[in-house]
Amino acid sequence: MEAKNAFSLLVYLRKDQLAKDGKAFIMVKITVKGKYSKFSSKLKVFPKDWDETTNRVKITCQEAQTINNKIE
Repeated sequence: MEAKNAFSLLVYLRKDQLAKDGKAFIMVKITVKGKYSKFSSKLKVFPKDWDETTNRVKITCQEAQTINNKIE
């Protein structure tokens, strides 16, 4: 019998619902023993500035370091 991971954290961009300024909210999904909860980090970024591979803001964005530090 395989044991599930006790804890996992996923940070992703919610591109399906943009704010009036054209930015998308950075969302957080926490999974504990197979049960999960999703919530907004209250941080926003333009979709073009989001790196899908690393799930972080691209370095080319001015706010990258600040936002990436907050979501880590």
